[in-house]
Amino acid sequence: MTALPHLHPTDERPVANIPRRLTLVDALLFSATFFLLTSIYVTVISEIWGYAGFEREVSILKTTVSYLLLFGILQQIPRRFSTRSFLLVMIFYIYLVPAYILFAVGGASLLFILVVSLAYLLIFMASWVKVKRVKVGKLSGKSLLALVLGLSMLTVLVTAVYSGFSTFNLNLMKVYDFRSDAAAKLPAIFGYITSPVGKILLPAGVVLSLYYGRTRTALLFVVITVLYFGFAQHKSILFAPLMVYLLYIGIKRTKSLAPIHILLFLIALSGLAELMYNQISGGQNYFFNGLFIRRLFFVPPLIDTMYLEFFSSNPLLLWSQSKVSFGMVASPYELQAPFLIGQEFFGNAEMSANTGIIGSGFSNASLIGVTFYAILLGLVIAFLNVQGQILGHALVASISLTIVLSIMNSSDFVTAFLTHGLLWLLILLLLMPRQDNQGLGDLK
Repeated sequence: MTALPHLHPTDERPVANIPRRLTLVDALLFSATFFLLTSIYVTVISEIWGYAGFEREVSILKTTVSYLLLFGILQQIPRRFSTRSFLLVMIFYIYLVPAYILFAVGGASLLFILVVSLAYLLIFMASWVKVKRVKVGKLSGKSLLALVLGLSMLTVLVTAVYSGFSTFNLNLMKVYDFRSDAAAKLPAIFGYITSPVGKILLPAGVVLSLYYGRTRTALLFVVITVLYFGFAQHKSILFAPLMVYLLYIGIKRTKSLAPIHILLFLIALSGLAELMYNQISGGQNYFFNGLFIRRLFFVPPLIDTMYLEFFSSNPLLLWSQSKVSFGMVASPYELQAPFLIGQEFFGNAEMSANTGIIGSGFSNASLIGVTFYAILLGLVIAFLNVQGQILGHALVASISLTIVLSIMNSSDFVTAFLTHGLLWLLILLLLMPRQDNQGLGDLK
């Protein structure tokens, strides 16, 4: 087998002439994105999906204050590209901006926006902590790639043995018809395996293969990804490797935060284009606004407003529904929190209203819980930033984005650590060799 090539470190080369403050172009892009998303919320989201809790309470004062506060926050994010600055700006756009828009024009409470602001401040400060580099035994690049490939193939093989082909499906439109049956056939331990393999191992395998110039291995990971999607029936398994690879390529080539401002502006602009097309044609097809603008931006903070509203006046969970309590704390509710919120706000006890550090932290211990989870997430980002300095920010930032956004938007921190891949990601990064020792340098 041909030895892996020596790859020169490039991610840590100094980039000249990076402004210390937000550039005029980036400021204009942010401003346009904020007002475009605000307009879409008022004219589309609240109009069509108002029945789902998207209220419309437009306040010019709240909108102005929200814009100015967000502009000030964005100014504080470091301009030089790093894993930390990348993750902070992504959380800013994907969660913080929509949360402030809900406060400005969606009737979200003052308590909600204060809690959200506190959480982001704590994430920002905790991610600034200088985390010591953890020294563990490193694998060679070849051994690491073989380990990831072996674990991925073993997972798919075992899944196929248990599931068979009765629930195998590659039609994206029918995944919900097969998902429950597919999961029921697997042992309980797969609750700790499915998400980490789909969100961490397979995306990392694709990137590492191309990174080391192993095109055939990359294609093998693609085949494994498609097969695993067919058996497990989770769309994220299919799209995560592609998203991670595209992120890696984009970050590697630009080494800048500027493309993020452009990307978010283009997403918001696409929502406006769909709105204008429907107004001109008289149509009512809001697929893009419904799937991307509503679900990506506004559903997570909306669900968090519900958690804060409910648990502000009802008993807290105190981690009684979490594995960390080891069953020693009795839950005050028969339903798990996501289904409880589904019942209370949507009248459907089978609806799972998943939440991230805001809703989960508040439901467990009010402000103390949010503070605890926000600090933990900030420390994780600090650790990832250190690994980015060792391995290259492009790789670490790209493979860690999905799990960080999951913790922020839709997963309890403990659950993300145990079953959504955070633990796997940390172990994988610790085992990777340095840039100057078969590490992660230029893509061949």
